[in-house]
Amino acid sequence: MWRFLALVLVGCNSLLGIHELTPDATTVDADPCTGVCECRIDTDCTAEYTVCLDQITSRTCVCSAGYTMGSAGCAWTGVVADPGLDDPTKWTVNSLVTIDPAPTAGGMLDPGYAEIKVDTTCTGTLGEVSQQVTMPRLSRAQPLVLATNLQWIVPPDGSAFPVASIGSSWDDNFVRNTMYQSARACLGAGQYAPESTTGIGGPLTVASTLVLGSCFDSMTNMEQLNVDHFEVVPANANECPAPGTVLNGDAESTGGWVFTKSASGDVAAIAAGYGEDATRGVRLLSHEQCDLTTATVPVSVPLADATGSALLSIYHSTSAAYLTMMLDGSPLTLSGGATPTVERYCVPAAFRGVVSWLYAQNNPATADCGGLVDAEADLDNVTVSNDPLCGSDPAIADPSFESGLSMIGISVNDGGSATIAIDANAHTGQRDLQLSAAIECAGSVLTLPIMPPAAVGLAGPAFQFWYRFAQGSFASFSATGYGTSSFVAIRDGQWHQALVCLDPRQPPHPTSTVTLVLSAMGSCTTTFPRETVAIDDLSVTTDPSCPAH
Repeated sequence: MWRFLALVLVGCNSLLGIHELTPDATTVDADPCTGVCECRIDTDCTAEYTVCLDQITSRTCVCSAGYTMGSAGCAWTGVVADPGLDDPTKWTVNSLVTIDPAPTAGGMLDPGYAEIKVDTTCTGTLGEVSQQVTMPRLSRAQPLVLATNLQWIVPPDGSAFPVASIGSSWDDNFVRNTMYQSARACLGAGQYAPESTTGIGGPLTVASTLVLGSCFDSMTNMEQLNVDHFEVVPANANECPAPGTVLNGDAESTGGWVFTKSASGDVAAIAAGYGEDATRGVRLLSHEQCDLTTATVPVSVPLADATGSALLSIYHSTSAAYLTMMLDGSPLTLSGGATPTVERYCVPAAFRGVVSWLYAQNNPATADCGGLVDAEADLDNVTVSNDPLCGSDPAIADPSFESGLSMIGISVNDGGSATIAIDANAHTGQRDLQLSAAIECAGSVLTLPIMPPAAVGLAGPAFQFWYRFAQGSFASFSATGYGTSSFVAIRDGQWHQALVCLDPRQPPHPTSTVTLVLSAMGSCTTTFPRETVAIDDLSVTTDPSCPAH
C-alpha cells in the first residue's frame, strides 16, 4: 500500500511540473568552491602557522601574515617594512619626526634611524613614527616580541620616556638609556590580529613615540628619542607568557622569574617549601638591614571579554612589613602582615592586552644599616584571568569599587589610609574608596592608570568621579589629570561630581594617569582628628571644557 502511494505522488509531481532533485542537483546553498577546496576553517590546515584562505572559488591553506612558505613549511619573515628605518617612504611621521637614512653611530644596528622629539612646554605635540602592518592571529602564530634599538636623549628638566605600540595596546617597558640599547617586549593578546579576522590576519598600526610623564611651565628643553630598529620577531623559548597566563607563576618549574640580591647572605630564588601549601615558591630573604632582594615575572594580561576583565591573584607571606610589589610601576596594596594571604586585584584597563611585569622587593631599610634581621618574603601562585568582579568597562577596571578587592595604584604615608569600605552612604552600590589623613605632611594617594578616549570635535578627553568630603580644617583633597586642575573640592559632606581634563596628545598607555590626593601640610609631627574623603563611580568622557588637541 505505501509503495503504491509513493508511486502515485511521484506521478503527481510530474503532472504538476515539479521535478525531483537528484543528489548532485545545484541549490542556492551549494558550495561555490570550484577549484582547490582543501579547507573550510583554519583548523582544517594542520601545518604550523597556516590559515584557510577563502577566495570564494577556492579555499587553500597558506601561511599566516608574517610567514613565508619554505622547504620546511611556514617560516617567519616579518611584518614591518624597513625595520632599520632608513626608508622614509615606508613610515608615517609628523612634524616632530625626521627619518635619516645616512648616519651611523656607536651602538646602532642599522644605518638609518628615526629622530622623534617631544615639545615639553605643555602646549606642543608629540612626535610619532608609525606604519600599518598585517599581523597574524595569535591562534595561527607563535609567540612574538617587539625588538627595538633605542637611544633616549633627555635634558636636565626632562620627563618624557619611550613607548611603543601594536594596535591599540601600548607598552612602556622599554629602555631609557642615553646610549643606544636593544630591548625586547613580549606581545600580548591585544597586539595580534583579532581572532574574528579571516584570511592571513588583520591590519594593525605599529608606532613609537615619547610620552610626557609630567609637564611643567619651567620646562624649556625638547626631549628626543632615536629609534634605530623596530621589528617583530619570534620569541625565544620560555621568554613570553601566553595571554592570560604568568610565566611560571606557580614557581613549580624553572624560568619566568628574574632575581637580584644585594649581599652574599641574601636569598632570591625559587625554593622548595616556601610556596602556598609548602610547595615550591619564590623566596626573598634579606639578611641584614638595608639589604635588597627582588623578583620580577612577566604577566600577560588578557583583553576583557564577556566574562569580565583581568583579575590578578598573588599568594604572599612575610615575616616583617618590608615587602612591596608593583605592576608596571603601579603599587599594589598588601594585607595580612605576617599571615599568609592570597591578594586579589582588578588590573587597570590600560594594562589589558599587553605583557606587564610584576615586581616584588624585600627591603628592610632603616636608618641603621648592617644589623641582622633575616627578613623573609615569599610569593607563589601568581595568576591572571578575566573575572566578572572586575567588570568590562573599557576605560576603568571596577569603577565603583564593588569588587571589594585590593587596590592597585594606592600610596599611603604615615598617618594616612586608603580602604575600600562597605558604606551605607555610598554614591551607588555598597562600597566606595575612602582616603584619609591624621598627621600633617602625610596622606594617601590614588594614581589611576586609565584609557583616555579620543576627542570628539572640540570636546577633549576627561575623567569624572563622585566624591564626598566632610567639613574639616587640616586635610585638602585634589585631583589632577592634564596640566593645572581647575577642580576645587566642596567640603559639605554631600556627594558631588567632579571633572578633570586628560592630555589629548597622549596615547592610551599604562602611565596615562589621574591622581587623587588627600594630604595635609604642616610640621610633619602634628596630629589631628582623622579627615576622610569618599570616592565613587569613576568614568571617562569627553567635555568641551577640556582641550581636544
